[in-house]
Amino acid sequence: MMKYALYFFCILSLFAQTEVSKKLALIMAKAQGELAEAKFKESIYTLNTHSGEKPLVWHLLLGQALMGLKKFSDAEKTFKHVLKVDPKNRLAGTSLAYCYSRENKIKEALRLFGTFLNVDSCSQNFLLQYCLMALQNEDTRLLRLLTNKALVRFPDEMKFRQLDLSLLLQEKKWGTALPILKTRLNSDLSNKKFWKQFAWVHQQLDSDEQLSVIEAAWYANPTDLQMTKQHLSQQMGAGHMHEAFNVAKQFLNTGKVKTDKLFLELAIRCAYETKHLTEAEKWLKKISENQRNANLYLMIARQAIASKEISKARAALDKVLAKELNPAIILWAASLAEQAKDTVRAEALYGQCISTKKKGSDLAKIYLARLLHSQKRYTEALELVESYLAAHPNDRVALSMKAILLTQVKK
Repeated sequence: MMKYALYFFCILSLFAQTEVSKKLALIMAKAQGELAEAKFKESIYTLNTHSGEKPLVWHLLLGQALMGLKKFSDAEKTFKHVLKVDPKNRLAGTSLAYCYSRENKIKEALRLFGTFLNVDSCSQNFLLQYCLMALQNEDTRLLRLLTNKALVRFPDEMKFRQLDLSLLLQEKKWGTALPILKTRLNSDLSNKKFWKQFAWVHQQLDSDEQLSVIEAAWYANPTDLQMTKQHLSQQMGAGHMHEAFNVAKQFLNTGKVKTDKLFLELAIRCAYETKHLTEAEKWLKKISENQRNANLYLMIARQAIASKEISKARAALDKVLAKELNPAIILWAASLAEQAKDTVRAEALYGQCISTKKKGSDLAKIYLARLLHSQKRYTEALELVESYLAAHPNDRVALSMKAILLTQVKK
């Protein structure tokens, strides 16, 4: 019988409750038979051979046939007509709820399912729709109640078992979810979704097996971006930078997969740390200038310094400073400016660092005092050191600098 019907009701029992002609009874009996064989168009044609007054049963059959054709908007009007005449008609109420659910009218569907649907006796399809509406409405309490009922009534239905598993993961019941996933994988080792969830649970449990599980999950999903990022992060976290680089390279070399900025940043970091500079530069070009963040420019700066490319490192740090004023980064940029004999820029950066008044920014006073001392600007340098000592009276380096500067000022 058609999958959309809530009850496989007997047409004759309905006729017994209504006064219909023998001819109409035969028409509706034929229409119901066609519904049972999923001949929806034929059923509608049969029903329309009757031109006289139409009882509610006729409208219910028409609505079921329209649902079979997935004409939910037309079916909705039919069931509304029945409910207007008979507000307690359970079949019309639940069928209308189903139509609403297929039209994504979530609130309306939930209201009618809650009013009319008997979850102890309804069809599997209607119960599933009720669950999906609760899921879309993010009503986890209702979804848990419905899923528990569904698992009792339809224990072998995979869709309900998947809903149950999703709820367990949402409820962070990792220990309960893990054996379920193991069972699922034992029966379907090629299921990519189960592998992904299995890896996620192991990561949440911080199990000793998580690295190997995530790696196995990645082999089952080698072109899945999220799975690859998870695998890449785990390898990097374990210090396996060469393995991580190979994962990134394999993924990017396929050329058929979509990636994102975070994955590229991880890949570039692996390439830099494993000295695969050609790949690092190639992957860096995949991220446009306006998409590059401070962390990426810091990676570029570190690599540039390692390669003794001071001007490139300075340019990268300038990009970082345009995005955020971190005292440590400002001091680093100022130090590089000094190395490049750009004392004007160095002095400006030290002053900028001091003006931020953030934690660690006052250290710039010592660096700037040292720079001013080299330029024989002793009085200015002494003022900076004394200002620093007001907050750090026991700093030995500052005290030594003060003694030297006092001697220079007296001269």
